[in-house]
Amino acid sequence: MSQPPNIKGMGCGIHDSITLDARDAMKASLLASLRNTVERIELVDAPMSGSQLAAAGYDAIIVAEVEQYAVDLSVTSQLFTSNITADAKMRVAFKADARGGRTTGGSIEDDASHTNSMGSLCSGAKPASSAAVQKLMGSVASKISERVSNSERLRTAVKSRP
Repeated sequence: MSQPPNIKGMGCGIHDSITLDARDAMKASLLASLRNTVERIELVDAPMSGSQLAAAGYDAIIVAEVEQYAVDLSVTSQLFTSNITADAKMRVAFKADARGGRTTGGSIEDDASHTNSMGSLCSGAKPASSAAVQKLMGSVASKISERVSNSERLRTAVKSRP
């Protein structure tokens, strides 16, 4: 999740210097959203098997992996001003496993955009990109949280644990 945006339309001199590293922000967004859904959540370093979950005292594990992430910038010129629009796209695969196995999973795909004045020397590019990515991460995290919340199999597995 760390890459420069793609530019469409009129060129922008600073696009090579823009890199959006959204890894930590995506983790934080997903954790914040899931905290509204599950009773207790902790970030772990690696996925765990059912026996590892039991040994660590966890009921389940939710794993999310960004499969696709891109930000495209397009510049539109008008008579005296120019605007820059950032279109962010993301696909995240997720799964929730309880001690007895997989309870839910799937893929969430979404997009978001934000338009700013281009500013001098394309100074509006990074704020537009950041705003689009921030909207997108919130939306994706919310959709994953909703899918986890709606998983009857996950609720049943957590309730029936020994």
